[in-house]
Amino acid sequence: MLSVPHPLRLLFASRPEVVGRVLGIVYRGITTHLTKKAGFSRTTAPTGAVTLIQRFGTVLSHKVHFQPLLLDGVECRASGGLTALSLGEGAEGW
Repeated sequence: MLSVPHPLRLLFASRPEVVGRVLGIVYRGITTHLTKKAGFSRTTAPTGAVTLIQRFGTVLSHKVHFQPLLLDGVECRASGGLTALSLGEGAEGW
């Protein structure tokens, strides 16, 4: 789960279109780390993710949490198609 600071919560409440942009920045940072750890670039080894955006609270205590589900590895584009590569043990220690 990823929780955001109060100033971003207020921004998300007043401008919901910003949520997608911020989530894109977070996703890009995590996937860049995973692909570099695997020894590839983002263009040669794509990753995958699904994120649930959870909103709750009142107007004064608006809360937005991201519940991301990311692959623990990358997919390497080989001559015959895609090959999944797991980062193995220690992938959670980033």
